[in-house]
Amino acid sequence: MPRDRRLAAVMIAVLVLALRLPFLTPGYGIDPDAWRIAADGRAIAESGAYGSSRAPGNPIVELAAALVWRGGPLALNGLTALFSAIAALAFALTLQRLSVRGWALGALALAFTPVIAVNSSNAMDYLWALAFILIAHDAALRGRWVEAGVMLGLATGCRITSLLLAPPFALILIDPARGPSTKSRAIGFALVALAISTAAFLPALMTYGPGFLHGYAHGYPPPLYVVKNATVDVWGLIGSIALAVAGIGMGVRAGRGASKRGKAF
Repeated sequence: MPRDRRLAAVMIAVLVLALRLPFLTPGYGIDPDAWRIAADGRAIAESGAYGSSRAPGNPIVELAAALVWRGGPLALNGLTALFSAIAALAFALTLQRLSVRGWALGALALAFTPVIAVNSSNAMDYLWALAFILIAHDAALRGRWVEAGVMLGLATGCRITSLLLAPPFALILIDPARGPSTKSRAIGFALVALAISTAAFLPALMTYGPGFLHGYAHGYPPPLYVVKNATVDVWGLIGSIALAVAGIGMGVRAGRGASKRGKAF
């Protein structure tokens, strides 16, 4: 990969971080869970005993919060902002590796998607996990199974659902073009990811026992609420409209192409 392109990707990450800085200090965010993470970090630091902010726990984020709690929102939110910049950098490098011409726009689009931008300056765990996931994905594309496993394990320690990406990342590693040993790499990757994930959750396991995996029973939200979460709350109103128009346009073009192929026969 050309050095100037890597440097350009780094500059994008620096820009992303710089644009987060004005939003770090008002508080830990509007989500009560963000304040729970901050409070839990202080409790861990003062008591010396681990406690999860919410089940099943986010040990890496909670323990990091314990290390920086005296710095207040600037320190904890600042770490989240840093991880958002790392996520943009990892995504930019991946797009370059895949020879995507609009890699810079793609990285900026990720960084400034509303749900990403909003959660890049609070104390939530989303961007921590996303950064490790994108690094793991890039490592898998390069066939670096140990690095991919470690990064996915760390992502799981930030947000446990990250481990669900182990199967698709293993499939990336099983590339016939890389020779017959790729299956063993995929298995090794899965074992490393599982080992790091288990190590990350040892504090929760030692504190609560196997019951730490339980969740809160809130019931399933109404269908319209789910649609709202998957559209407007992710892309914003303008972004959701743009995606809808683009989807309709693609459907029309596909229909015209099918019609032309039908007439040819």
